[in-house]
Amino acid sequence: MKPTIDINLGGMLFHLDDDAYKALQSYLKALDKHLQTVDGRQEILSDIESRIAELLTERLASTRQVVSMLDVDAVKETLGSPSEFGPGPVDEPSQGYSEPHDPSARSKRPYRRLYRDDQDRVVGGVASGIAAFFNWDPLVLRVLFLLLLFTGGGVLLYIILWVLMPKAVTTAERLAMRGEPVTVETIRNKVETEFDKVKNSMDDMDVKGRFSRGARRTSSVLGRILRVCARIVIGFVSVALLVTAIAIGTVALNFLIGDGSVISESGKLSELSEVIMPAGYSMTYLWIMTILVLSGPIIFIILLNLRAFFDMRYNRPSSRMLGGFGMLATLIGLLMAMVSGIKVATEFNVDASHLQTVNMPESVKTWELSVADIMLKDPDFSLHIGTNEDGAKLHTKSEGGNFNLDITPGRVRINGKHMDEDYWDESNWDESFRGWWYLKDDRAFFNNVEVDVRPARQGQASLTVRRYANGRSRRDASYRANSINYDLTVSDSGEIVLNSMLDFPTSDRQRGQSVEVVLYLPVGHSVNFDASLEDYLYDVDNVVNMYDDEMLGRTWIMMPEGLTEVKAY
Repeated sequence: MKPTIDINLGGMLFHLDDDAYKALQSYLKALDKHLQTVDGRQEILSDIESRIAELLTERLASTRQVVSMLDVDAVKETLGSPSEFGPGPVDEPSQGYSEPHDPSARSKRPYRRLYRDDQDRVVGGVASGIAAFFNWDPLVLRVLFLLLLFTGGGVLLYIILWVLMPKAVTTAERLAMRGEPVTVETIRNKVETEFDKVKNSMDDMDVKGRFSRGARRTSSVLGRILRVCARIVIGFVSVALLVTAIAIGTVALNFLIGDGSVISESGKLSELSEVIMPAGYSMTYLWIMTILVLSGPIIFIILLNLRAFFDMRYNRPSSRMLGGFGMLATLIGLLMAMVSGIKVATEFNVDASHLQTVNMPESVKTWELSVADIMLKDPDFSLHIGTNEDGAKLHTKSEGGNFNLDITPGRVRINGKHMDEDYWDESNWDESFRGWWYLKDDRAFFNNVEVDVRPARQGQASLTVRRYANGRSRRDASYRANSINYDLTVSDSGEIVLNSMLDFPTSDRQRGQSVEVVLYLPVGHSVNFDASLEDYLYDVDNVVNMYDDEMLGRTWIMMPEGLTEVKAY
C-alpha cells in the first residue's frame, strides 16, 4: 500500500500517491528551471499549476480521490515537456522526470469556454468575452447591446450575463476563452506577450495623459486640433452624464420623499401606486424596490463621470466594490419588481362585465349628449352666478351629495337644468378633480369611460352602460365589475349628461375597470355631440368616416346607411 501526500495546487487540495507526487514535483522543478530567464516566470508557473489542478479535477471521478501516476502522465502529455518549448536552460531534466509516453495526445482539439474578457472591456467585459468565444469583432456585439438598450431589455440581459459569466483571470482561462490549446508553451507565449505590452505601455506612460503625449510627439496642427476636440467631446459627455445622474436622483427623491406631483397633476403618485400594487404590498415595499433598481444605473453613471474627470479606473478595489454593490442592488430590485409584477398580472387573468339598461323617454327624437367634468369638492358649498352687467348673483347651497356640472360658453348646466348666465365663479371647485384620476373617501375615481352611438335594432332609442373589470378568477372579475359606480342623467327633454369618471372601492385595486356607454338610435333620431365629449367618444361609425374629435359640435341623424351629419342651410 503506497503512502499518500496532500498538496495544495492552484488553490485546490489533492491527495497523491508517493510515485505521483515525486513525478509531479520533478515536472514542476523542470519547468521552473527551464523558465529561469523568462520574464513573468512566477505568473507562468502559477497559471501552469492552475491548469494542472483543472486537469486533475477532470480526471478524478467522484469515487476516486487519490491521484495516481497515470493521472500525472496524462497531465504531462497534455501540457508538454520543457524540452519542447522555446529557448531556455539546456540542462538535463531533474532526476525522476520522464518524457510523456504519448506526445500525440496533446493534438486533440482545443476546447472553448465562455469568460468575461476583463482586459478588453468597456463596462464588464461581457461583449468582448462573447466575441472572443465566437471569434467575432467585439464592436459588433457592443453595437448590438447598445441597440437592445433602447428596447428595454438590454440592460437586464447584460446584467444577467455579467453575473453568470466568470471573469478570465488566469492566462489559461484567457487561452480557453479564445479556443487556444492550454499548454505550457502557449501559457509562456501569452505571458511574455502581455509582459511586452506592459513594458511598451510603461515606456509610453505620461502623467499628462495620452492626448498630451500625442500632441507633443506630433507637433502638427492636426494633432493639436484633435486633442482639443477630444477634450471638448469628453467634457460634454461627462457633463451630460452628470446631469442625467442628477435628474434620476431628483425624480427618485420626489417619488420617495415628496408627493409625486412632478409626475402627476391629478394627485399623489404614492396614492396611485397604492391602488395599483397588489393587496399586502405597502408603499415601503415600493420605495425599497425603486431605490434598489435605481442604485445600479446611478452608481454606473457616477463611475463614468469619475473616470472622465479624474481618470479613475474600474479595476480599483473601491470602484469595483461600489459597482458590484450597485449591480447587486439593481438585481434585487428587479427581482422584487418581478414578484409584484407577476402578482398583478395574475389579477388580469379573466375579465367580466355587468350590463345596465337605462330607461329613455319615448317621445324624444333629438338627443343632446354631453359629459359633466367638474365635481364639487364639498357637499356644503356656495355657488355665485351673475352677469357682467349688473353683478346680480344667485346663491345656492347643497345639503348633501356631490353635484356634476357642465359649463359651456353662455350656459351653466347643473344636474341637467339650464341657467342662462354668462359669468360663473369657480373658486369653490377643487382643481385636482380635473385630472384623469383621484382618490377620495376610500374610493378611486378614473376617467376610463368610452361613449359610442350605434343603430338600434328596434324602433325605440335605448342607452346601455356596460362595466368591465379583470380578476384572478371569473368570480373576482365579476365582483369588481359590479362594484363600479357610474352615474348619468337623462332628462325628459332628451338631454343625456354622463359622468366623466367611474369610481370603485380602493380595496378592489385598479384592475382594468372601465365603462362603455352606448346610445342606440333608431332611424330618424338625431344626436348632438357636445364639446365635452372630446376625450370620451370612441370610434363612432359614420357615413363619411369622420374622426371622433371632428364630430363634436355637430348634429347627426341616424339613417339606414348610418350616422349622417345634419347640414345647416
